[in-house]
Order: sequence, then C-alpha cells, then structure tokens
Amino acid sequence: MNKFYILWMIPVFLCFTSLAQDKPPIKFNHVLPEDFSIANLKADTSYGALIIADVGSSSFEGNNKGWFSLIYKHQRRIKIINKKGFGLASVEIPLYISTKSNAEEKLESFRASTYNLENGIVTETKLDKDEIFKDKQDKNHVVKKFTMPAIREGSIIEYSYTINSDFLFNLQPWSFQGAYPCVWSQYELDLPDFFEYVFLVQGYNLFDVKTNKSRTTTYSVRQVVDGLTSRSETYSIPATNTLSRWVMKNVPALKEEKFTTSLDNHISKIEFQMSGQQFPNSAHRDILGTWASLSESLLKDEEFGEKLDRDNPWLNDDMKLIRTGTTSKLEEAKKIFAFVKNNIKSNGNHGIYLSTGLKETFKNKNGYAADVNLLLTTMLKHENIEATPVILSTRSNGLTNEFYPLINRFNYVICKADIDGATYFLDAAKPYFGFNKLPSYCLNGPARIIDKNCNAAYFYADSTKESKMTSVMLFNDEKKPGKWSGTLNTFLGYYESSDIRQKITDKGKEAFEKKLKESY
Repeated sequence: MNKFYILWMIPVFLCFTSLAQDKPPIKFNHVLPEDFSIANLKADTSYGALIIADVGSSSFEGNNKGWFSLIYKHQRRIKIINKKGFGLASVEIPLYISTKSNAEEKLESFRASTYNLENGIVTETKLDKDEIFKDKQDKNHVVKKFTMPAIREGSIIEYSYTINSDFLFNLQPWSFQGAYPCVWSQYELDLPDFFEYVFLVQGYNLFDVKTNKSRTTTYSVRQVVDGLTSRSETYSIPATNTLSRWVMKNVPALKEEKFTTSLDNHISKIEFQMSGQQFPNSAHRDILGTWASLSESLLKDEEFGEKLDRDNPWLNDDMKLIRTGTTSKLEEAKKIFAFVKNNIKSNGNHGIYLSTGLKETFKNKNGYAADVNLLLTTMLKHENIEATPVILSTRSNGLTNEFYPLINRFNYVICKADIDGATYFLDAAKPYFGFNKLPSYCLNGPARIIDKNCNAAYFYADSTKESKMTSVMLFNDEKKPGKWSGTLNTFLGYYESSDIRQKITDKGKEAFEKKLKESY
C-alpha cells in the first residue's frame, strides 16, 4: 500500500535539531574533467542517465502590487551515460496563467548548458533562448519546452531557472524520486508565519536530512495608490519564518511494474496547498474551504457548471428526434449517450473545464473530453433526467487527496445519471465504451460528485471483472504423417477488446493484422 502522510503545518517559532547539514556533492555552473567520472558514486547506471543533483527552493518576497510573490528556483545537473538517457535532455517547465487577470508566471534567470569532455578539455554549449518554445496545455497552464544542445553519450547537462509567481496558491511541489536514479535531491521552503499551508508528503523513502529553523525578517510591500501621479506607499510587515529543508540521497529510480497504475502515485514527493492567512491584528482567513464550497464554485463557473441548468432551447428540436421511440427514462438516457458518443468527437483530455461553449461543441461535433461529457450532462438534464458532473484524476495524473479539496489534483470529467433508483456513470468521450462502462484510466480511486453535497465516488480497478479465454485445436494430418495443423481462438475481455477497436481505428485493419502476425 502506498504510504501517504498529511501534515497540517502552521509556521511557529521553533527550532528542531536534525541530521547533519550536508551540501550537494557538486558546485553548479562549474564542471571539471573529473566530474565526468561517476565510478565513485556507486550509482545504478542501467537507466542510461543519472541525476547528480536536483535542488529547488521556494520563498516569498513583497512586490510592488501591494502583495507578495512566490519565488521558485530550480537547479539540476544530469550525467548522460548512453542513449537510453537522452530523454532527460528534453525539458518542460509548467507555468500558471490566470484567465481572470491574464497574469502569467514569469520564467526568469534561465540558463542551460551541455558539457562534453574532448581530449581532456571541458567544452560548454549553451542553449540559445530562442530555442525555448511555448505550448498552451489548457486555459490555466502553459509549458515552456526546450531540448539541450550537443547531446551525446557521456555528456553532462545542467540547467537552472527562476519562476516568479503572483499566485500564492501555486507553491511548487517537489518530487524527490522519478524514472531515473538521483544522487542528491533537495528542497527548501522559507515560509512566513502569516501564510498557512497543508503539507502532503508521499512515498516510502526516508529523508536523509530534514530540518526546520526559525528566523525573523521584515517584508517590504509597495502599493501604487494613485495611478495618475504614480504615488506609492511602502509597508513593512514583520514575520517569523520557518526555513524547512528536505534532502534525499541516492534515491533509486521507480520502475513501472506491469500492474502499476501511475508512477506518480508511488514516488517520494511533497506537495502544498494554501489553507489560510493570519496577519497581525487581522481576522483569520480560511482559504482551503470545504468540498461543498468547491462544488458550489464549480457550479457557478461559466467554464464548468453555470450553463448546465439553463433551459438551453437550442437543444429542443434535436432532442425530440433523439428520444423518438423511447418508452422509459433509461431508454432515453441510453439514446442520448449513444448520440453523443457516436456524433461528438473527443479531441483528448485538457482538464475539467470547457474549452468552448456547449452549443459550439454540439454544432461543431467535436471538443475535449470535458466538453463532451458536460454536453452529455446538459442533454440529460434537458430531458429531466437527474444528471451531475463528476470530477476525477486519471491514472497518469496520480491520486487525488480524499481529505482536502485540492482542485488542481483533478483533470477529468464524467457524468453521473440517476434513473429509477439506479446510478450510472458515463463517459461519452471514448467511442468504444458502452453505457455505464468507464475506461481503465478513470479507475483511480476517489472522485467527487459536483452537486450541493459534493460526496465522494470511488472507482477502483479491482472492482471490475475482466475475462479472457484462449482455445487451441490441433489436428494430425493422416496424409502427412508428423504434420499438425490447428486453430487458435482468443476471446478478449471488455477492456482489451475496446483497446483493439481503438487501434484498428487509429492504424487501420491491415496494419493491425500485420503487427499481430509478427507477434507470432
């Protein structure tokens, strides 16, 4: 069972004595010829690359907007052993965007270099900033992407950057473990006492260093009070900070086993969620809220649930045709589900929010998974069938936290329908899955029903039954002694047969059959 700790952390004026105050085994931005040898590290080199040092820190500073900014710094050095490790040369840095203010986290102080050893001399190839590309993931996230230059077997790559963020809820998480072994992984957090966060610690590996120290400091916050004259005021806010430091050494790579749902569910990591604020001489402000308040905000959000309860008269004529011939609400629901599944194409998953209007999705006959399943919910409600959205985290996205309403842990929407005392969970974004059948990527533990109560729903892989049968018949050819012929028939289970239908659709029947023959 995965080990998962939940700690409620409010900074206090305490100092704890911990293990020795070790430092990373290298000096960043200073590569020597002897650094190319890893014999003394006694590390697992079978993965093709070794993370020598991975160091991150988060702190707060007063800004000129009358508030605070989060400053996240990240440095990493990697030794490329062979071609198996080339994947670490491609890097993605996620950044948050606010759709309300159009503000965006800023990538600053960026540098990246590849080092190679040529005739005993270290050569450095710097990454040109023009080679950093921006890719929008969804309405709230963009990714800065780049690939390190001059990569070859034996290279050392090193990059560092700072993220300047006005979004205090987005305190950066830290993964101490991943798909490659790591010699030194370290994270520091300098947290003022007026900000309160829930700390979520996961994993089996123990910390080699874990310290908390207290210090007093003063933050300067500048605020413009007159936009015409640019007059500003500066405030000094005293604070008692807790400086936390976590270190893991010689962290093994986490192997993906046959029945592993997601590596992210098992790696050693720490995450944060702002829970409250308590400034001197001010009332305490609760930020974390409850599941019910999260549900209420989603139902009022115009990019999620605000349109679900509208009359939506643009559906009237089409719904008459769709429900023709039905004699019960269950039949009607099945017809609506089949219509959406067969006529509205899903372009993949981009989170829980609508990418466009429901009417546009219906008219254009395509959208992302959230568009498809929220449209399904709307069409069911239009016919007075009790339907509600359900948010969940797919297997590749990792587990949600059952105890705290952390909206950023959810990345997928399905539909719940209650008909004649029975409950059905529907996903119309997968064309080869039937009524009340969910794809395997949805079977990832706790989900949340988005209604006034926001109760939990649970989807586990071991709750499904899958069967597979293979029969072999052999015949001895009497006319050709010693020669046998026969047939092999395989009857697949629901999930495997659905996967095969998808592969045939994607690649064509001939290509699928060719690959199948080659496997024998």
